[in-house]
Amino acid sequence: MAKPGPAVQLVLLWHVHQPDYAPVPDEGPLLPWTRLHALRNYGDLIDVLGRHPSVRSTLDVDAVLLERFASYEDGTARPDPFLRAARRDPADLSFEERRFVLTAFLDVPRTMLARNLPRVHELAARRGQYGANVVPDSVVARFGVDDLRDLQMLFHLAWCGSVLRGDERVGAWIERGRSFSEQDKHDLLDLQAVYLSGMAGRLRELASAGHVELSVGPQFHPVMPLLCDVESAHETDPNLRLPARGFAYPEDVRTQLE
Repeated sequence: MAKPGPAVQLVLLWHVHQPDYAPVPDEGPLLPWTRLHALRNYGDLIDVLGRHPSVRSTLDVDAVLLERFASYEDGTARPDPFLRAARRDPADLSFEERRFVLTAFLDVPRTMLARNLPRVHELAARRGQYGANVVPDSVVARFGVDDLRDLQMLFHLAWCGSVLRGDERVGAWIERGRSFSEQDKHDLLDLQAVYLSGMAGRLRELASAGHVELSVGPQFHPVMPLLCDVESAHETDPNLRLPARGFAYPEDVRTQLE
């Protein structure tokens, strides 16, 4: 057996970021990804780091992401379109809102997030492979109120991380897998809201206890080559569709760096 080499001083650097999905002040985010990744990835990471305080870790977080966590904590966070659609009784949804549910709530990596939720695969097969394209009227008409409610519920169950799945209520819902009530759905969304409200506090506890070191990146985590000139995206993919209006602000890169 080979002799062990000299000890290595190792620090794990975890970087988490999300852009600002709320470009208009005082309006809710246009997309749900900060909320959903907090329910699954960020919450689980914070939990793991807290359970292994002897592992030296630095958690690098964008300032705009910290602001979002703070809004969950103080109750000022506004709902994204996915959350607003999930809160609605499917019996009250317009035809276009039903189309949105069938488009948005089946847009999930099913093999990874929904592998233990067979009802998701059943509903996806009934919808067909439309992806981000408009789901035809004839397909929307195939889905009843119970189908849509299950989809509202299952989408948010799929985004529960291991911490949330450890809650006995979440485990029971996953095991049941279908035929959810409005009360089930609102109980789940309320549970997730409480979990999100504690995200900033759990980060502070980790840092104050010395379990992790926190570092903060630029406010909006700009991808600097794109900020200098959005055309730089074509260096990676010449066929990528870019906005018709050009974007080139190298002076903003200097501001972010400063």
